[in-house]
Amino acid sequence: MANRTSARPASRKSSAGPDRMNDVLLTFPEEVCALTRRTEKTERWMRQHRRTSYLWRSGKRLFAWKSDVIAYLEEQRLADQAAQQS
Repeated sequence: MANRTSARPASRKSSAGPDRMNDVLLTFPEEVCALTRRTEKTERWMRQHRRTSYLWRSGKRLFAWKSDVIAYLEEQRLADQAAQQS
């Protein structure tokens, strides 16, 4: 039987997505709500209306990567600044 790993490239690291090796996985609602400073109800409403791209389901639980939440908050902050300046 041939060695299957020899046909694969040495590095399978994809440039399509962010590097999750040093990222922190946040649980919902405790850690996500603490970071965003929003109530659980608000976060659930935003998810229901597809406004929280950072939340994802695994089994029966919701999770978010910390870098995704921070990127979302930064994006919202910049949009607020742009709206105030115009």
